[in-house]
Formats: sequence, C-alpha cells, structure tokens
Amino acid sequence: MKLKKTVALLLSAVLSVGIFTGCSNSSDSKESGKELVYGTGVYATTGSLDPAEASYNGWFTLRYGIGETLFKVNDDSTIEPWLVEDYETVDDTTWKIVIKDDITFSNGKELDAEAAKASIQRVLDNKDIAAGQALSIDSIEADGQTLTIKTTKPNPALINQLCDPDLVILDVDSEDMKTKPVGTGPFVVESFDEKQCVVDKNENYWDGDVKLDKVTVEYIEDNDTLAASLQSGDIDVAGGLSFTNLQKFENDDNYKVDTNSISRVYMLYYNFKNELLNDKNIRKAIDMCIDKESYVSSLLQGSGVVARGAFPSTMDIGKDVKDNGYDVEEAKKLLKEAGCEDTDNDGILEKDGKKLSFDIITYSSRAELKDISTALQDKLKEVGIEIANINVYEAVEDQLGAGDFDICAYSWTTAPIGDPYYFIGYCYGSDSACNYGKYSNEEVDKLVDELSTEFDQDKRAKLANEIVQIGNDDVAFSYVAHLTKGYAMKSNVSGFKQSTSDYYELNKDVSIDE
Repeated sequence: MKLKKTVALLLSAVLSVGIFTGCSNSSDSKESGKELVYGTGVYATTGSLDPAEASYNGWFTLRYGIGETLFKVNDDSTIEPWLVEDYETVDDTTWKIVIKDDITFSNGKELDAEAAKASIQRVLDNKDIAAGQALSIDSIEADGQTLTIKTTKPNPALINQLCDPDLVILDVDSEDMKTKPVGTGPFVVESFDEKQCVVDKNENYWDGDVKLDKVTVEYIEDNDTLAASLQSGDIDVAGGLSFTNLQKFENDDNYKVDTNSISRVYMLYYNFKNELLNDKNIRKAIDMCIDKESYVSSLLQGSGVVARGAFPSTMDIGKDVKDNGYDVEEAKKLLKEAGCEDTDNDGILEKDGKKLSFDIITYSSRAELKDISTALQDKLKEVGIEIANINVYEAVEDQLGAGDFDICAYSWTTAPIGDPYYFIGYCYGSDSACNYGKYSNEEVDKLVDELSTEFDQDKRAKLANEIVQIGNDDVAFSYVAHLTKGYAMKSNVSGFKQSTSDYYELNKDVSIDE
C-alpha cells in the first residue's frame, strides 16, 4: 500500500551558544559574520556526539544542526520526508525509501542509499541502542538512491521511528565520530567538549543558504545563571528556562519568549527485583505520596502539567488514563495491608524484618528530578518509608542497565515521533530494551505485541490507553508531570520556533540582526 506523504510544515529550531567570561555583551565578542550564542541546561555531557553509543548522543547531533534524519516530525505529530524523495510500503514487512538526489554531507561526500544504510547499520550493530532495535530490521538493501528495508514483523511505526535522533544520517567514515561527526545538516562542528559546542555554517548545505555563520552552544546548568546570562547579554537565546525566569522577559520589548507543551515526562522507575518494591501495595503507597499538583506549581514553577500517565491527556493516546491520586492516609492503609509495621519505633516501617529503606538515583542535567526526589523523600517519612540516599550522577544508564538501583527519577519524551509505540515498545514489555525495572504483565505483553503490528490509528490509540492504564493499576511506573518548555531570546533573533517533538534546535533559517 502507498503511504500518503504529509504536507510539509516548517520545522524551526533554537540555536545554541555560550557564555564568554568577562564579556558584557555577546555581540561585542563576535569577530565577523552572523554569530549566535545559545545557553542551555540540557547538553551532551557524556562528551560525545556519536549516536552509535548508548547515551542518546544523537539528540544533540540533530539539535545542533549537524545531521538530519530520513524523516522528520511536524508540530502536529505528522511525519514528512526530510532526506527522502519518496517512499512506499511494498507489503506489511517491506518498505522502499528513495533518497533525494544531490544531497551531500558537509564534507562534500554524496548521500546515496549505501551511505544511509551504513549509518543506520552502525546504530543497529550496537544492541544497547533502543532506537535501532525498535525498527525490527531483518535486512537493508541499497541500490543507487533506493533503500529497501525488510522487517522481521509488520511494523506500522517504522517511518515514525526513522525520525529518532539516534538514527541521524552521518558519514560513517568521519575521522572523529565523538567530537566531529559529519552529517548533512546546516552546520559543521568546529569544536566540542563537555561544556561547549561550536558549529560553523555548512557551505555545502543542500537545502539553501544558512543564515548564521557560527553558533556556540554553551552548557549552563543553573537556571538562574542561565536567565542572568541572557539579561547581561552574554548569550542570545536561553533554552529550558523555568516559568519564574521566563516571567523576567515576558513584558520586556528587548526579548521574545516562546513556550510549548511537550510529551516529556518526569517519572519514577521501580526495581521489581527489590523484594520490597515487588510488593504492589508498597509501590502504590509511594505513588500516592507524590503531590503532583504541588510539584508542578512549586518545584517546576508552573512549567508543566500534572501527568496521569505516560502521554499528555490532550493526546488521543493519553486521554482515557487515570492515576492513583494523592492520598497520604490511604498510603498508610496500604502499607498496613502489606504487613508493614514499625517494630523498633525508629519511624521506619519493616516488612518481614526488612526496613522500608530505599535509595533514589537520578542525573544532573534535569535538576528538577533531584528536587522532586527530595520532596518525595520528605513526604515518605510521614508514612514510614525512608529514602536513605538521593544519588545524582551525570548519567544513570549504566546503573539502570545493570539493575543497580531501587528507584530512579528519570525523564522521557514519550511521544516525540507522534506514535505511542515509541515509549510503550521501549518500556512496557517484559523484554523491552528500556524496561529497566523489569516490570512484567502477561496481558500487557500481549497488548504491546498487538500495538506493534496494528496499522489502524484509532485502534493504536485505544491500545495505548489500555496498556498505560493497566500499568498505572500495577504501579509499573509513577508519572509526575509533563513539561512545558520555555525559551527566551533577544528581540533581534528571528526564525526561531521550538518544536513539539523536542528534537530540533538549530536550522538554516534562524538568524540574528546586528
């Protein structure tokens, strides 16, 4: 069957750049041409831009305009070709994708089907990268500009999945994939380290003139410092500002503010291999101590909405889901039903001689996750559960992959490709690549398998709601809040509009007037 291609919508993006210490105004530090400085609290802190490493590095390679994917996600969650001229499904397991002619990598090398295949295969070869494994690839054949992809089973979401940033198309012969990957995007890496990425205009860009000559992406972890850097003129764009900090710029004609609701959710993983956390009543008691309304208004400073499930309730795939609610007294009853009691009067309950004492792990690039963990730690004391330690790492994938955790405060963009299987396929199946807590439910497994091969969109939405609701009833995960992403920029920055997918930032049309 032929798939109808969607009408192209302009995908705009935010530009990245950094603070130059001691400079009073970023424009004063620019030597020549149009340069922009973008400050952000979310950065490639692993020290690599290589998507073939299992650290979501491809997100930054795509965001910084270095590379592009075969397809891209529009703001209405429809999918359109990007590096692709045409595509069709030959049958339920065979796709033909024709790469556009006359596209080159930034080093001048031609992009053909063989080059695209090599880039995708490089990710597929790393079994730890969920994006590649989700495709269910049986084989990829390249002939001129035509890719033929065969899957091991019907995969109605394959085109959506090819939008994943970890499947960004790069020249596999790049000399340094970690710090200078070569893609087809509007920018070329000049330098990259764990604090700053500098990219220059791609003079060979296939899709028209690039308006900026240079962009510096600067990692500014503290949100107040990020806002102050924009006020002082050290940066031109501040990405990921809290609601409180955004208010500083809303009524000032020297700045522009842009906010957008996205599907990124703050959530908790539970390790089901922990004997105590394997008890549903204990998990539910923890879940019912999460004061979501308060966390959104205070900890997130209004930059979000309460999450009832994996997907925002404004989407068809999340509109019919209910959570367990906030009820501390009911949590105490559940713990009593689970046989928990404080036999030594130290304020911490025990079950079968084991104290209800857990650690929470999280990571530094999402500072609110630590704040949520600390607030939950205080609330759980009221019901007799101890959070002994909150351990903050730069990244927690190693701990999650090894199952070396009790509870993990984490963040997912759950529907960036406009399809529920992106998150459900990664997290809900017993053998799912990102089911780090090892949640398992036979009914859910059957429904996940059904979702993976269902082509009807209404049925996919119904299945998604059903799967997440069963998960909520089982307390497979706890969902806290969906984020509202906020950017502020100088009034002379043009062409910027953040995307709902949370994938795109730098693009050829962003500019700054001197």
